[in-house]
Amino acid sequence: MKSLFHLAATLSLVGGALFGPLPMTNMQALALSQEEIVTKLSTVPVFIIVDTQGRSLMASTTEDQEAQVPLVFIDGEDAESFLTNAQAQNAAFAEQAQVAPIWLGDLYQQAQSQPDGPTQLAYIPIEEQLESATTIQDTFQGVPLFVARFSDSTYLTVRQDGEPVLPLFFTQEDLQIILERFGQEQPEVAGEVQIEVISLEGVIQTMQSSDDPELDKIRFFPSSEVVQYIQTNFGATEQSTQDSNQP
Repeated sequence: MKSLFHLAATLSLVGGALFGPLPMTNMQALALSQEEIVTKLSTVPVFIIVDTQGRSLMASTTEDQEAQVPLVFIDGEDAESFLTNAQAQNAAFAEQAQVAPIWLGDLYQQAQSQPDGPTQLAYIPIEEQLESATTIQDTFQGVPLFVARFSDSTYLTVRQDGEPVLPLFFTQEDLQIILERFGQEQPEVAGEVQIEVISLEGVIQTMQSSDDPELDKIRFFPSSEVVQYIQTNFGATEQSTQDSNQP
């Protein structure tokens, strides 16, 4: 078990990685058990706003104003800005609330294990990355994940512990760093690579419902800026994330 403060080492694994193709022609054909989903999501730090009793801020869904779902921020600074605005407006919940980091795997497991059935999570994407996603796919909605794909529909992989993994990045900038390195190592095929965007929500839904073992190769890579935010703001104290899985 490693804490959030080892995320930088996780991201650096691509530094000396070998690249290769992965023949996953259809991102809709994937599958994992719930335990495996939790493990994979346990490499992703997210942020919630909690009160003094540790209860998460809830919001109404657009479909059902009586249904309340937890707000989950992909970026800690976005969560801080939301809370600051709420405090400026004297929102009842905001006076003693605070931003707390938590592994998405832990949050997902809690949401799935509610006695009345699974609870939805309302994800708040990084706005700049959402804008980047819409330049790739006009109608994109959700939390964007960026992945590199060859013209023959195979996906660019890196090696982790000697095994090929398919990295999914929460920012296009982090993926671009990998593509630049790939272009230096294999310039003859670098022009065949393009950036594809898929949604975190869609990947999670697919992991819950399909049967392709290739999904085991997927790895989520949090934003390097989010990693820096955590190290800056939470480096002195171990939050609830300290007992979560981390590669």
